[in-house]
Amino acid sequence: MVLAGLVAGAAGCGLFLIAHGVGVLYAARALQGVAVGLTTGAASAALLDLRLDGGVAPLASTTGPTGGQALGAIGAGALAQYAVAPTHLVWWLLLGGFILGLLAVLAMPEPGTTRRGALSSLRPHVNVPRQARGAVAAAVPALVGVWALVGLYKSLGPSLAARLLHSKNLLWGGC
Repeated sequence: MVLAGLVAGAAGCGLFLIAHGVGVLYAARALQGVAVGLTTGAASAALLDLRLDGGVAPLASTTGPTGGQALGAIGAGALAQYAVAPTHLVWWLLLGGFILGLLAVLAMPEPGTTRRGALSSLRPHVNVPRQARGAVAAAVPALVGVWALVGLYKSLGPSLAARLLHSKNLLWGGC
């Protein structure tokens, strides 16, 4: 799954690099979303399987995504403001990161063994215990709403920061 996610992420970066229209941008963003979805859980599981120290893996898998988003936003803002080729450099750097990740995954030892039916086990199956179904059904609309609100804020945040701070510096949008 990690390998598939890294390939999807690299493909998304490639589409961002060649995009000249909204359709390609949508496809690139969709591939980036697929990459995150495929990689996040599988990378956390890989950290647990391959860990050297038992306490570091859970800490890294819980703080890594949030810290990465924060540092990524600030880094992208800094690149957009101060780097050459601001609309392309970030995608070249991410593409390089995905390629390094692909090489690292290919070099990692496989801790498990392949068994018959491994491919069919990848079919998604969601099961909520009967006693928790009411609570989950009540929470899902709130969770979806929060994710939508965060997405809206992230898309409008840079413009709002620039307007409130009366600055054209793109770094503020990442902060």
